[in-house]
Amino acid sequence: MISYRQQLSKIGYAAGEQVHYVNFGYRPTSLRKAMRAMDAPHSYALVTEAPGRIDESWTEEVQGVIWDGAHWLFSSNGSGSPSVNPSPKAIYTFNGNNGKFKSPDQTFVINPAGINHIGPMYYQGNILYVEHWIGEQASLLTYQNNNGTLSYQNRINIESIKGGRVGVVGIDFENGVVYTCPVGLVIPELYIHKFSPDHTAITYTGKTLPLNPILDEDCYVQGGFFSPNGHLYISSGRGGISSNYQYIYCYSAISGKRINRIEVLAEKKGGFTGIQAKQELEGICYAPVTRGGKAVQIHAVLLENIAVSKDNIFFKSFVASEPDLI
Repeated sequence: MISYRQQLSKIGYAAGEQVHYVNFGYRPTSLRKAMRAMDAPHSYALVTEAPGRIDESWTEEVQGVIWDGAHWLFSSNGSGSPSVNPSPKAIYTFNGNNGKFKSPDQTFVINPAGINHIGPMYYQGNILYVEHWIGEQASLLTYQNNNGTLSYQNRINIESIKGGRVGVVGIDFENGVVYTCPVGLVIPELYIHKFSPDHTAITYTGKTLPLNPILDEDCYVQGGFFSPNGHLYISSGRGGISSNYQYIYCYSAISGKRINRIEVLAEKKGGFTGIQAKQELEGICYAPVTRGGKAVQIHAVLLENIAVSKDNIFFKSFVASEPDLI
């Protein structure tokens, strides 16, 4: 039988180290659940890129992806002015049954106006949460989802840290916890926020989850999700870096220990001959579905920024060696 001490060693605690439950970054509701949350998949593999590279008018500056159980939804930051044929900040929905991503079933232009940037998305109980920011104020826009049709609800402001904007990494909806991070190329820790009881504000608890090791490979945090087994999967990407790979990292939400990583091919140069296309890992999501005839669980958007035309994306899906441990 595996002991509690053996499990703790998997998330970075040394033998004999005093471990207090109250100091956990994430506190499962039972010992059994805590023990299970110390396990994670041993490996991950790219299963399918179907339909692979998507080059359509709507793929300009796509930032995030989510699955609502029947539809794929993509958030786009748009091109705006002064681009030729500018595209709006919008959410695009596609029927998940046909697997086609050429023409959106519906397009929802972001409302209210005056949004500087929209990014990754999160989903719970027919409510879509879209991260956005204006200056140093980060927020979540919420939309009611009725079978792929969205209706705007409200804006939930996220408390800034030391006067600076934060980015959302994942949401533990069961406990009302929102994990955020500082904005920059070095991320030593995550901030732990909570929804207010009336769900109209997201406030900082004063607690952090130190990351071990820290994120410092010259990339920005682009999104993430809080997994069913109590892990934080974080996408880290930036266009124009020297590496041909960017990464999705799996961290324990209990201790902040890095457990594993997923390599995402993101070539330094691509697209048309002689033109540099900066490939950048963007938002990710968890969705146990079948794509390309194969079971997959983790999905990522790789954005290919092309200077002279609308951007392309690669929609990548990954399978875990032990899906139940994601």
